[in-house]
Amino acid sequence: MAPLVLIPIIFTLALTVLIGSHTLSQAQTIDELKSGVVKLTATVDNQVRIGTGFIVKIEDDTAYILTASHVVEGATLRINFYPKPDANYSGTVKEMDGGDPKGLAVVLVQERLPPGIRPLPLGSHLIVKGGEAITLIGFPRAIGLQWAISSGIISGQKGLDLIITGSVAQEGNSGGPILVNGNVVGVLAESQKDFGFAVPASIAQIALQGWGIHVEQGNSQVEEIVSRDSRKSDRTKEQNVQRSEELAAHKEIQLAPKVRIGSDGAPMVVVPAGVFTMGSPDGEGLANEQAPHAVALDAFYIDQYEVTVDRYRQFLKKTRRGNPKYWEHVELRRDVEKPVMGVTWDDALTYCEWAGKRLPSEAEWEKAARGMDKRLYPWGASKPNWTTANFGKADKPQHAYKETLKTVGSYNRGKSPYGVYDMAGNVSEWVADWYDEGPSSREWKVSRGGSWKDRPIALRATYRLRFPRTTRDGYVGFRCAQDVS
Repeated sequence: MAPLVLIPIIFTLALTVLIGSHTLSQAQTIDELKSGVVKLTATVDNQVRIGTGFIVKIEDDTAYILTASHVVEGATLRINFYPKPDANYSGTVKEMDGGDPKGLAVVLVQERLPPGIRPLPLGSHLIVKGGEAITLIGFPRAIGLQWAISSGIISGQKGLDLIITGSVAQEGNSGGPILVNGNVVGVLAESQKDFGFAVPASIAQIALQGWGIHVEQGNSQVEEIVSRDSRKSDRTKEQNVQRSEELAAHKEIQLAPKVRIGSDGAPMVVVPAGVFTMGSPDGEGLANEQAPHAVALDAFYIDQYEVTVDRYRQFLKKTRRGNPKYWEHVELRRDVEKPVMGVTWDDALTYCEWAGKRLPSEAEWEKAARGMDKRLYPWGASKPNWTTANFGKADKPQHAYKETLKTVGSYNRGKSPYGVYDMAGNVSEWVADWYDEGPSSREWKVSRGGSWKDRPIALRATYRLRFPRTTRDGYVGFRCAQDVS
């Protein structure tokens, strides 16, 4: 990733001490916010770089620090906390979106922590429309100040990124928190010329949840942050409904356990209630994926992994059913942790019902794959590669399953925002829905997710396939869903 571009900021920094506090809550002082921001000194091949991070959680003698992945990737880390700036602490990377130029990382400090440090709340439920004045606390190398206060403006959003203008786009500030009213609304990831790019707090929250890290939310979860002009307009009924559903989703995920074990022994993860956008916009996806539309779903559980050969074999044994016909051509009896395939839609439905579950609806499958942020793939916007999915093996013979199928859960970097694995590649997955296009639609069922043989286009979270319900192919499997009760 290109380093952050340096911007002349002498005059701006002279003003930030005066104006920076306008974006802060009256209940929070600059010192309180600084106590949640850390200095990251990263050494790679005897080269030193400075970055910023912020505390999202403190548990016993462990501090969880969120930053940009490019700041810490491959580095030996030294951490400095504001209450004790001259004391050095060792940091270790717990989780990281390695290789992603706008990826995030979590660093742990696991030793006796200095008193007075505090986590900064994520404002993942705050709506940012553009025009908001923001504050950033960090370590701009051009000035050489520690815990320097900078200011800027959120100019808008491009794709998944917040666009930041002002003095925040500095080398040394990368990985730092974008603050509005004392809540983190974004994580500074990179900069180009006079602009900075930040990962929204909502995406950071999803990443943390996927890594099993539950953090503090902002106090004003339902407060809408708007620009000066938009404050004058009333909220529409649609906005109020969406906000209440977002709050309900937050409460739901707090009440329901993150993981439950199904009666078939398969781990299941919760997907919270709420509204998400289903489908692709014009010019992005295929015709059968359009047009994008809002879908409201109740909370549900979904299998964390595709149903495996071993679990399906246990089902056959306990129900005294014969092996699927397609198994005559494969040798998977020893590869028990690979996904079962060669099962019809009715086979898949019968298994789910036997396990006290059901097939996921197409909408449930898509939400579990892409979350609330309209991402292109389960892992984000970056193109598929060998670290994120099993795909692109169309040149292999259809029955060469030993080399084409992978053990479920093999692609940690490819999991969805809710921690669901293999929703792109390996095997395509039956869902409950009929394929609703054309007069013969009721002869076809929908399959989602692409498979080991498909091109990258089929791995997009919105991609739709159809098969006759009696199909037994070596690249179609399934997973189950269950209501939250």
